[in-house]
Amino acid sequence: MSDLSFKTLAQDLLSLEVSTIVKVDMSGRKMPTDRREALLDIAKKYHLKLVELGCRAPEMWNSGGIMAFLELRSRAIQGRKKREIVINKITDAQKQKHIKQELAILMRIEGQSEQIVSMFVNFALREDPAFDLPAYRKCMRDKMKNDPERLPYDDDSFRWNNDLSRGTMQKQADLELDAVQISMIRKMWEIGTEQVVLQTVIHADGDVTTRIAEHLTQHPNQTLFDVHNQAVDNSVKFWHGLVELVTGMAKNLFKNITPG
Repeated sequence: MSDLSFKTLAQDLLSLEVSTIVKVDMSGRKMPTDRREALLDIAKKYHLKLVELGCRAPEMWNSGGIMAFLELRSRAIQGRKKREIVINKITDAQKQKHIKQELAILMRIEGQSEQIVSMFVNFALREDPAFDLPAYRKCMRDKMKNDPERLPYDDDSFRWNNDLSRGTMQKQADLELDAVQISMIRKMWEIGTEQVVLQTVIHADGDVTTRIAEHLTQHPNQTLFDVHNQAVDNSVKFWHGLVELVTGMAKNLFKNITPG
């Protein structure tokens, strides 16, 4: 596992991504150290956005596990398909722009929910190589129908799944995640459903891509540009130091395993 994490970390250092978002409100709260809590936070953010966009119902799961994210993904798909039909019938430019922004958020919820579902499936396969997602989903749905007031789970699934009430969740051991999975969840938690207005991606081969929200090109905001540029500068310095650190670790590892 440590070799895999080191290899993945080295691969991740081949690119740097800096995003600037504008939030309506700021809580200043850090991501919970408990991974179960962080996943529940993400699920709740997606839930609230889908409610706002009018595509959350019907709702059966209000947890932070595989069933919750399957349901969130399904509702996001429904909302996306509806807007894809409507947008072709609208001629007003402002309304089209608004729907495009909603589509971007829905596609984010859809894609990131799918990533989390895949993560849980991998956890389940680690516990049981014969795990079958459709069969598990049917079983869990049947349990929920029989007892809608309680989030169902069996004696085994809570070890890898997180479809638990908050009280039950806090009594369980935390999920075992590797560095890549923690990084993925942190990014989802931090960005949530907010609109990314500026994004710069720098690759080790020298390629640099900067994305700017369309409305920002029409109404430039120098403060946002300054904040983003400063973030890029600071990130590049940190990135450079991290690359040197990993390179040094790799050299030491090579010396230790090379005879003589």
